[in-house]
Amino acid sequence: MLVTLFCKTFRYTIRWRISVNLFPITAYYLTGPLVYIITKHALFEGYEPSKRDLSHFITPTAITLMATVMIFSSDYQYTPQLHGYYYNGTFLALAGLGILIFAVYLGFSIAAFVTALIFSKSVLKSTPFALAALSIVVSMILGLVLDGLAIAFNARIYMELALFTLNLVLISLFFILAKYPDYEKTVQAVVEKERKRRSYLAGINVDLLEERIRHLIKAEDVLADENLNLESMAHKVGVSKHQLSEFLNQHIGSNFSSFIKRHRIEHAKKLLVQFPDRKILAVAFDVGFKSKSTFNTAFLHFERKTPAQFRQQNL
Repeated sequence: MLVTLFCKTFRYTIRWRISVNLFPITAYYLTGPLVYIITKHALFEGYEPSKRDLSHFITPTAITLMATVMIFSSDYQYTPQLHGYYYNGTFLALAGLGILIFAVYLGFSIAAFVTALIFSKSVLKSTPFALAALSIVVSMILGLVLDGLAIAFNARIYMELALFTLNLVLISLFFILAKYPDYEKTVQAVVEKERKRRSYLAGINVDLLEERIRHLIKAEDVLADENLNLESMAHKVGVSKHQLSEFLNQHIGSNFSSFIKRHRIEHAKKLLVQFPDRKILAVAFDVGFKSKSTFNTAFLHFERKTPAQFRQQNL
């Protein structure tokens, strides 16, 4: 009886130790999305996490539930790998997938830094905060590489080095937050300053440019030109294509393609009601679309209904 009790206790102790080691694995799945969302929130003024961002946490939740069920409802055979961390082959596979997912999200975060010009040479030279952020990113990449080596070679030393590296990241974050308590405002100020320095719109009267674009869009022949592109429209309003692109992105919140499609659809809505007998294909051509299918796709995207449904509801 004592032997049986000991075996049961040992089995549940092993399961408990494995479940405890499940937390680092789950952390990989959670940390990636968290780093990405926090990065976007810090870099881009006006960005707020939304319900859509919750989709990033579906995989961590599913993996955690699956692993928990596997531990506590199956006759688990303890086959140790990476000795000292109580991982078996299944858990190493889950950890490897978690590292891969974290690497992908870290890549997205680095891309956000690059887009925000934080890692540009001028910012790195003049802003200690940017250097600190870069050092943390490099440390996280190093930690990922070491974790990958630990799994690939079943070597505990790499895991120890990875944990040491990640602990340095946490310590660095503590000192950064102590130095920059308003880190979010600090980062956004750096981003905005660099954008202004590099802006194609420097010296351009943006109010006048907006008025020119508005008058141009009212000219039906402009929207009807199916060959209208960024360069030709920029020429019409008297700026370069880079200036027009930056204006649309920064001041209108849209790229050129979406901006033109939006106005073409608005013009098409008027034609559909004003001329109920005109065929939908003719309306599509009148507003600059090259085919009925692209017109229907764009109309459905902006209005959540087809041109035929819109006409029927508004006659």
